[in-house]
Amino acid sequence: MSSSSYNSLYLKNVENKGFKIVDEYFTEKGWLRVENKMNKLIYCNPNKRLERYELHVDNDKVHIVIPLKNSSYSYRTFFDNYFRASEFVISHLKHFTNK
Repeated sequence: MSSSSYNSLYLKNVENKGFKIVDEYFTEKGWLRVENKMNKLIYCNPNKRLERYELHVDNDKVHIVIPLKNSSYSYRTFFDNYFRASEFVISHLKHFTNK
């Protein structure tokens, strides 16, 4: 991804307003938003690009993919609403970064 396309993606507001709180938290912590669509949002650790948080929305579920600490594996789960999914992701990021 070129720096100009990255800058336009990152500076743009989050497309799916259901993830506004998650987006604010990741931005505050310095994570990079690398995908920003109505049905998909992805954040990467700027120092370790393989550490990714993915949020996908389909008809009635919010699917989450989170990195496992000290591992090259990820954990996948889903929720039936944005609030629960957001709380889970933020809680995990706090634990993952110990902050």
